[in-house]
Amino acid sequence: MLGRLALRLVPCPAPCAEALAVLSNLSPYSFQASPCALDGSTFRHQDSIPLGALPLFGVSSPEYPELVAKTVCAANQVYHDFLKSEQGHGFTGQVSLIGDSLGAILGFDALCRVAPLGSRYGSDNSINEEAPPAPRPNPLISISDG
Repeated sequence: MLGRLALRLVPCPAPCAEALAVLSNLSPYSFQASPCALDGSTFRHQDSIPLGALPLFGVSSPEYPELVAKTVCAANQVYHDFLKSEQGHGFTGQVSLIGDSLGAILGFDALCRVAPLGSRYGSDNSINEEAPPAPRPNPLISISDG
């Protein structure tokens, strides 16, 4: 497998899928098209957000952490299936993630996610919380003078 590249698709759940389906049926334009792109005119109106960008608003939904978890499970399953395949047998190389607009956000959040800190006041950061605990030293990082 040295010097070869293997690509695998990881299907990601789509937030706002029902709303996107309804809106795409109402709009005469596809996900990638806009009024300006279709006829070459310079006509623009206020709703210039393409329908394909609507799922990006789903990151603020309460279900979004579950979507990230499902994406992680799907990626792990695809990776394990690859390792079991003839092409992936004995693979010890590098794994890279590439995603479209939503897939990139899900992938980024999956790689950066940490356990929620749990604010007493329901926000991510609260001015009424106690001082944060002192950072613990990382045993993998050392600073020396010599």
